[in-house]
Order: sequence, then structure tokens, then C-alpha cells
Amino acid sequence: MKNLFRFLLLFFMCFLYGQENTAKLPQQWVVIDGKPTPVEQSYVLNVNDQAADFTVQMINGETIKLSNLKGKVVLLNFWATWCAPCLKELRAFPSKIVAPFKDSPFVLLSISKGETLKKVKETMSKLKKDGVDFNVGINPNRTIFDLYGKAGVPKNFLIDRNGTIRYVSSGYNSEEGLNELSSKIQELLDEIPKTRIHN
Repeated sequence: MKNLFRFLLLFFMCFLYGQENTAKLPQQWVVIDGKPTPVEQSYVLNVNDQAADFTVQMINGETIKLSNLKGKVVLLNFWATWCAPCLKELRAFPSKIVAPFKDSPFVLLSISKGETLKKVKETMSKLKKDGVDFNVGINPNRTIFDLYGKAGVPKNFLIDRNGTIRYVSSGYNSEEGLNELSSKIQELLDEIPKTRIHN
């Protein structure tokens, strides 16, 4: 009964958090092993950790290996079709993340967690009407997500050209958060020429 109460309380808090016009909650929470847990404890890998390598199948049929993207800045984004904040974030990506870095060594690697190819394709087809027209990966068995996090989507891991995680975020709560993410991407891109000059 206690666990049910905790779950309902957490669900209500998450519901409020996902609403556009609510005040920010003092702390984000996720459910891990049936218990409400601060989002900071929901990461397996964090800032300054080396990104775990993996190969992901994209919905267009190609496969991408993370280690093959070394030399580029990678935004690894985990999401789910049932997650309203995730879809909100995906709708904002074209103008805030994709277009500004179109001609730079930047890769958005967005992966759906725990869902089938069919379900993800259907959702991306609907999102295309909202201008969301980029390739995404699938991770039906969650093995890739489990390398990085324990719970909670959306989750973002910003990886530098050397494969080191330099920034993480959970949840989508405002345009301000995306502006910060965009700013961090630019900072990492700015490091690339400096590194090349010394080589």
C-alpha cells in the first residue's frame, strides 16, 4: 500500500511537471525499483565519464556505432513515444538543435527506449507534420539506455569529440533548458578547431 501511495504521488508530481504553465518543482523525481528517487540518482554515466559504446539500428535501416562518431560532438537523446515531455522536446529539436548546427561536426542521435520499430515509425510519421524530420534509433530491449541511465526520459548526454560526456539533463521543462543545451553544444564545437591547431 505504501508503494502504491508513493507511486501515485510521484505520478501526480510528474504530471504537474509535464504541464506547460506550472511552477517548477523543487526537484525532479523518477521511480527506481518502485521508489521515488531524485533524478540525480537515475544516471549510470555522468559528466566526465567516458561514453559507453554501442551500435543502434535507425528506423531507416542503417546502423550507427557511437565510437565511429569520435571527432564529432554527439547529443545522445533517449525518449519514448508515450512520454509527453519527450515529444515536446522532439518538436523543439529542429529549430533549437538541428538547424543551428546543420553544417558543423555535430550529430543528434535520438533513441527511443523500449519500443518497437513499428511504434516508433508511426510516431515519427505523425511528428513529421510538426516539422520533426530526422532519423531516430530504436532500443526495444533497453540495453543501450541501461548503459547510461536507470530511469526517466527524456534524458540527454552531450558527448565531446573524444567520447567524454560533458553535459547531462533529464526532463523537458522549458525553452531555457534547450537554450542551455544549445549553448553547451556550441562550446564543444568551439573546442574542435583549438584542438586541431595543436595537432
